Amino acid sequence: MLASLLMMASSAQAAEPVARSLPVDMPLLQIVGDKGEVTVRRVEGSQSRVTATPKRWGEGGCTLDFSGDASQATAQALPTAEANMMESCETAWLVELAGDTRVDINLARGKVTLEDAPARVDVELGSGKLVLVDTQGRVDASLGRGKIKGEHQGEGALAVGVGRIKLESLEQPISARVELGSVKLAWSEVPQGTVVAHAGIGRVRTALPYGATADMADFDRRLASFRTAIPHRNSADTRLEGGARLGATRVKTVIEHDEPEAQDVVVSAE
Repeated sequence: MLASLLMMASSAQAAEPVARSLPVDMPLLQIVGDKGEVTVRRVEGSQSRVTATPKRWGEGGCTLDFSGDASQATAQALPTAEANMMESCETAWLVELAGDTRVDINLARGKVTLEDAPARVDVELGSGKLVLVDTQGRVDASLGRGKIKGEHQGEGALAVGVGRIKLESLEQPISARVELGSVKLAWSEVPQGTVVAHAGIGRVRTALPYGATADMADFDRRLASFRTAIPHRNSADTRLEGGARLGATRVKTVIEHDEPEAQDVVVSAE
């Protein structure tokens, strides 16, 4: 069954969109490419679908290859033997999921958009942008350079080498790390567990709902300014870790108000 759905041989130097279906219960789908865009979205139906649209493939051309077995499907754009080293296979991928297939995306450059993506999505991007649109499942992502932004309700571990992370409508604990740049996170629900918000050099901004308390004993305050509008409690449901190693950290409420305990308190760096 799978062979008739997805496993047709590669389509060399295709100029038109190529689509393949896969079973709704496929455990894992891998998308691999040099450059391009990937959109993953949830759809209704009894089958999932992968569509690849060639964009810029250079004079040498590229190959769309679909392969796999009952446990894993792979879709990738590969340069042909005639392509030179300077040519890239820029492809637009559309992944429409009717089930809870885990998706693993690996691009050298480009943009990845997740729209209400189910289950789990892993993203590895050399440089570019990751956009989350009301995502519910777990999202793990690693970007060498670029930004992660949007609205996310699930868990996840997000890391950017140079760039920024800016997420809203958070409900679950996440880990967000930027080595050079900024982290800005806002929760609509109090996260139950450990939150990591870290910048090596840069700024960290976290906002929790009004009335929340947090254990901030493990926030790094050595070489950065630290400001908080959230009361510290050792037994709080939310534990904040990370902070800016060199720069500025601020913890505030989502809704501003004038109660004494919520006013900003500046803590001098040690």
